[in-house]
Amino acid sequence: MLAWLAGGAGGRTETRPIVIEAWREKTPSATVSFLRQLVATAKEAGLPPLRRPRALIVAAAEDLPADLPDQLARDEIAVHWWWGAVGRLDTATVVAVNRPPTTGMVGRQQLLEAVVQATVTELSGPFLEVAAELAGWDGNPETLLEALRRAVSKTAEGDAVLPDRGDCPAGGNRPAQLALLAWSGGLIDSWDGRVRWHPAYDLADPRTISTRVWLAQHHALLPRLDEVREDFTDVVRRRARIPLARLDEKYGPRSFGAPTDPATGSGTGRTLTAMELGSMWGANLNGHIALNEVERRRLRVLWQSRNRLAHRIPLDAAQLHQLITELNA
Repeated sequence: MLAWLAGGAGGRTETRPIVIEAWREKTPSATVSFLRQLVATAKEAGLPPLRRPRALIVAAAEDLPADLPDQLARDEIAVHWWWGAVGRLDTATVVAVNRPPTTGMVGRQQLLEAVVQATVTELSGPFLEVAAELAGWDGNPETLLEALRRAVSKTAEGDAVLPDRGDCPAGGNRPAQLALLAWSGGLIDSWDGRVRWHPAYDLADPRTISTRVWLAQHHALLPRLDEVREDFTDVVRRRARIPLARLDEKYGPRSFGAPTDPATGSGTGRTLTAMELGSMWGANLNGHIALNEVERRRLRVLWQSRNRLAHRIPLDAAQLHQLITELNA
């Protein structure tokens, strides 16, 4: 067969890739022998690189001798690890496709759906089977842990005895040697440049789950929150009880190069669009802006939510719904 692939006896060289599924071979040595003989036969036939027969060997780590990939990495043979192959966009796509159908989502529902999908994506990482199952979550933070537990139990690793994960470095474009067994078992992978263990491990680590939920909320809510903050500066201007220049000086950003009045050296009020929510709330407490009850409630919700997210604290169900209501007011 090898001679035929190399165009022996005046035949035509076969350049179409030959796909070999290594797990179907009776012994790992059969795949190793084929690879080495294929390279040797092509060289003996004097074939230039572009006319040599090509083979694609698909194998799990246990299908080949442990040291073989490092031995084979040379000009004739390229070794590609399926490590870090799944990215955030892949996970997000699986989540979106598996979400329950919705119709006519506007405003509040759209933002809540964005938070839900971001949360499922963050918790699932590169484990797409978990993402597909967890995509059915109802979006209530209070039911998230149970939904994650159900999703994990339905995957291949759900009933497995989890080994100690220990310390495993990222390993660049391949799993580190210490992580090889766990990677082969579908328990670890690289995602967004970081090592991610299967979500089954997170079930015993509430802090990790909390951090992932916070990351998702931060990612989904912060852009809209900053837009609303900037819009609210118009309310601050209208409700100011002291000159805007004075308000700017007391509560505006302290950044270098902020515009000042050449005559007085004081603020001009033109940087109020960058005023933080906490500063607005302080101005309200000090009586320097006169907000009505609705405006005061809205500012309090925006400020408290932003403050929690800034301190890496996820919003609970009530806080999340309250914030989304105000973001769409």
